[in-house]
Amino acid sequence: MKYLLKIWAANSKQMQRLIPVIPVILYHGKETWKVRRFRDYFEGIDEVFFRFIPEFEYLLTDLSFYSNEEIKDKVFRRVSLQITMLLMRNIYNDKILGDKLKAFFEIGKQYFEEGEGLKFLESVIRYLYYASDIEEERVIDTLKEISEEGGRLSMTIAARLIEKGKIAGRMEGRAEGERKGRMEGLIEAIEIGLELKYGVEGLRLLKRIGKIAAIEKLESIKEAVKISKNLEEIEKLL
Repeated sequence: MKYLLKIWAANSKQMQRLIPVIPVILYHGKETWKVRRFRDYFEGIDEVFFRFIPEFEYLLTDLSFYSNEEIKDKVFRRVSLQITMLLMRNIYNDKILGDKLKAFFEIGKQYFEEGEGLKFLESVIRYLYYASDIEEERVIDTLKEISEEGGRLSMTIAARLIEKGKIAGRMEGRAEGERKGRMEGLIEAIEIGLELKYGVEGLRLLKRIGKIAAIEKLESIKEAVKISKNLEEIEKLL
């Protein structure tokens, strides 16, 4: 109750309109949480006084209902979504991306040493290599500061892509000799972007995207993945 009053008092002090406040309770006690109305705390009073007692509801998260793995998974999903949206939001601004890259990776630092965290990080690294012009060395050096495993992974992926000629194709732009590598890089960037943003459902468009031979169209689709609000917007470009 006091937190609600503090917020409304601050609104009033700053000459602002009062804003609705949704109370949230994060419960981690040993006993099962018992839902009680505010008036239930006033014991022994006559019902005639109930209408003078404030009444409001709250959102409850009882941690006793979740296993450690469930909690970890829910937090990881939120963290991975946050990183994905930040990268997509800034993927075409190399200055901001370079300046903020470490901060973006710091968000998921604790997950980048094993399991699902490394799988997600691999997708992110590939997306950065294909969809941005940021130097591979910068990605590698940044990840080394955050995660030992992440640093090794970024070097491995870079070496693999250089061997295939895909990074070279990206760097040399539209040079005819690297056209195939450029197209493969664009398609893979689109694939990674679709998977990061829309999950398995987004990958159903890959078969049609793979048949596109125009680099300009693939670049348009890659940009559309970043700004799209739903898959239908991307389908209109196919």
